[in-house]
Amino acid sequence: MGASKLHRLLGVTWCRVNSLHHQAVYQAGKGIEIVARDRDGLVQGIESREHDFLIGVQWHPEWLIFNRPQQRLIRALVRASKRHAKRHPR
Repeated sequence: MGASKLHRLLGVTWCRVNSLHHQAVYQAGKGIEIVARDRDGLVQGIESREHDFLIGVQWHPEWLIFNRPQQRLIRALVRASKRHAKRHPR
């Protein structure tokens, strides 16, 4: 995960995930990078380096609320939402 936003937010090199899906990203679209894979090679994280906060994960961090890296990810989403709301008021 190197210098990815996801890596910096989680603050760990690896983490447990609760991926419950039977499908995953095979190839990232234009402007999207694959930044995390599980032990089986399945894509677990994607992001855009062109956007302030465009991160996708294949697991459910909201179900892992007692896990500190997952808490950091959820908090980052909330902060990004607040920044977006300030820039784009209704």
